[in-house]
Amino acid sequence: MKMKHFLAVIAFFAVAGVLVFAFSPRRYEATFYPMGPIPVKVVAYGKNYLGFNKAISMVEGRVQSLVKVFSAYDPLSELSKINERAFSSPVDVSDDMKSIISLSRKWNTITSGAFDPTVAPVISLWNRAAKEGRVPSHQEISGAISVIGMRKVETVDGEKVHFAEQGLSLDFGAIAKGYIVDAAVEDMLSSGVLAGVVEAGGDAYVFGDRPLTVGIQDPFEEGKLIGTIEIENCAVVTSGNYERYHEIGGKRYSHIYNPMSGLPVENSIVSVTVVGGSAADADAMATSVMLMGLHSGIQLSGRVELPCIIVEKTGDLSVLWVASALADRLKPSDEWRNRVRIY
Repeated sequence: MKMKHFLAVIAFFAVAGVLVFAFSPRRYEATFYPMGPIPVKVVAYGKNYLGFNKAISMVEGRVQSLVKVFSAYDPLSELSKINERAFSSPVDVSDDMKSIISLSRKWNTITSGAFDPTVAPVISLWNRAAKEGRVPSHQEISGAISVIGMRKVETVDGEKVHFAEQGLSLDFGAIAKGYIVDAAVEDMLSSGVLAGVVEAGGDAYVFGDRPLTVGIQDPFEEGKLIGTIEIENCAVVTSGNYERYHEIGGKRYSHIYNPMSGLPVENSIVSVTVVGGSAADADAMATSVMLMGLHSGIQLSGRVELPCIIVEKTGDLSVLWVASALADRLKPSDEWRNRVRIY
């Protein structure tokens, strides 16, 4: 559903107080590519290189197995098999698939339907139309949204999934990377790594009891920051429209789609950064706020206690909305300092 953008410079290097863990002089790093061009980067702090290698081997295997579960592009993935077969008859699902469906139901309920992985037919429609250089017709959009609905994803005997309508399909692009990051952190901790960072395509989790300063990308100027924020033992995820979009007939269309209208999201929000205890929840939250708009998004942030940093643009005016829970930790750049509004 969306692509999370690397948090500008999640500073995986120690400079000027960035990513400095005083208790450990040694830092180990590994990068691998289980999701095509999207890197998974792991950093750990400790004194045992062999222990780090063991942890990395475990994490890489776990991530690769989850990609085989959730990928919407691999025809042999568990998700692809479900999308192909679940209308004809109930399909056995793995524990991870059951978990991500359960999380998706939770967010679908919390957002009154704004977050909905059954938006997959709409995503496919717009991708096809964009390749043809056209906007989908009203008839095509109506047909795609007619099959959408998490209520049509039925759980059978707690072990199987059945689709109640033909043409229904799932896409976990708005939550899967966060789920994968959470799982990787669990494996790092279970391997004895006490502090570090796991990052996958912009979904990051800082674990351990020492703070880390990360930069948040300015959505209007590549290579610049709106500011930095200090985080500790939590996830930070950013979603935005500024890097990934369709351009049709000279107009840009967001890659995030409203499941109720079948149209790309179009509101004043340019990017959303979410800080929380779960990367999967932060992932879902970031997309939800993008879909719901500023007022409803701020209300949602307070209701579920997931603080956000929201970049809004109306006309020539850009504003940085910051949750009060993050206000003391955010250090805005000089250019953005006078545009900060606390909610």
